[in-house]
Amino acid sequence: MHFASKNKLEQYLNELDNIDAEYFAKVNLSKPFSKDIFLQVPGTNMNLSFTVKEFTMYKENIRKYLQPQKNVFLTSSYTDICMN
Repeated sequence: MHFASKNKLEQYLNELDNIDAEYFAKVNLSKPFSKDIFLQVPGTNMNLSFTVKEFTMYKENIRKYLQPQKNVFLTSSYTDICMN
């Protein structure tokens, strides 16, 4: 994913923070999905899918990146994120 500025990334994080992950986990509990949360990638036919734990980690990685530091590569067991 590419963001034109940190400001745009901060806006994206604010949108993510408004998603009630626990609600979607309950809604999708009876469905055959292994993931609970589905985020459309704008301008594509793709979705990102997460469990509640993965979604929390995703947001934490973005927050870590937004803290003042230089070129950060964030890695979890699920995703590698590189934002420069």
